[in-house]
Amino acid sequence: ANLNGENVISLNGTNQYIYASNPIASNGGGDWTVLQVMDLVGAGTAGVFMGYVEVSSNNGRWFGDTLSGNIRHFDQGFGGTTGAKFIKQRYDNTAGTFFYALDTLTETTGGSGNVGQNWVANGVMVIGATLNNRSSPTVFTGRYVPVDVAEQVWIYGTPSATEMTDW
Repeated sequence: ANLNGENVISLNGTNQYIYASNPIASNGGGDWTVLQVMDLVGAGTAGVFMGYVEVSSNNGRWFGDTLSGNIRHFDQGFGGTTGAKFIKQRYDNTAGTFFYALDTLTETTGGSGNVGQNWVANGVMVIGATLNNRSSPTVFTGRYVPVDVAEQVWIYGTPSATEMTDW
């Protein structure tokens, strides 16, 4: 498949997902930003289109999913449902605050309270499904999402305005 003439990874929303069984390198609890260009083909069954799940801790997880057909960041609704999207998720380590943007560079505050959280220390990255945990990467209650992923960029830190415009 393609999005704007570029190749994508297509996940069918029925039985396909991608995950990393080991976490990416820890950033020691610093700021991070994730940028993604995707086509959310359908709402699926509340699967994750990008995210991290930390084993046995609700405080140590973040993700974007499609629960109730709404694009959301953990428990904060983005709005929108299907179609081509670009999404920005950012975590400010000092304030413990999440920010997100859907189809714009203008951020919305999406919750706070986890100051200094090292989100990637014990987590597993997943695209296309909600997993039970890292050590047994089975899909939680059949939650998949049909998504075509064109680009996903993970950044330790906060991109400058110029970097965001370039992206």
